[in-house]
Amino acid sequence: MSEIIIREIEENDLENGFLESLDFLRKASNIDRVKAREILKNNQ
Repeated sequence: MSEIIIREIEENDLENGFLESLDFLRKASNIDRVKAREILKNNQ
């Protein structure tokens, strides 16, 4: 098993499966990417 690295979310994560991973906790992949970027920028 590879080493787990915990870091802050980056904008590219939105295109690399982050929202799909959130689906395991709460449906998130249907969020518009523009809205997701807006939420991300407001929380940084």
